[in-house]
Amino acid sequence: MTAFSRAWGLVKAPPKPDFPYYGDPKDYHLIHSWSENKDRLNVAAIQDLSKYSDGEYMQYGLASFMPTDEGTLIPLTAGTQEDYRRFGIMTELYAYAEKISGMTIVNQSPMQSADATAFWETRELENWADAFIGESEGDEQ
Repeated sequence: MTAFSRAWGLVKAPPKPDFPYYGDPKDYHLIHSWSENKDRLNVAAIQDLSKYSDGEYMQYGLASFMPTDEGTLIPLTAGTQEDYRRFGIMTELYAYAEKISGMTIVNQSPMQSADATAFWETRELENWADAFIGESEGDEQ
């Protein structure tokens, strides 16, 4: 077992419809690692390409977060390879980071690209819709 294998948790991710995988979709994974003192969480979307080359993998997207004392995650870095943008990779990585950490990601970055601004607007709208639907369903009882 390599240091890389020990450092990263590996989760099989279900195949994404209409996604231009480089190889076999079954080799697509979400992985994560915590820094030694747990002050940084890294998550990535990768695909094992060892069937096609010696020990290689394709990294589609990567994000890192800083946990706070309030139980939230602050995004530090986020990026998706240009050819794979708009396929929901970052959304999937953010959801994965929240799931494995048990924390909520908050938007606290003052500088963002147009893509990042659109991501947060969509995310906030989805969160609002989920909360509204949940309240409406509870009101019917």
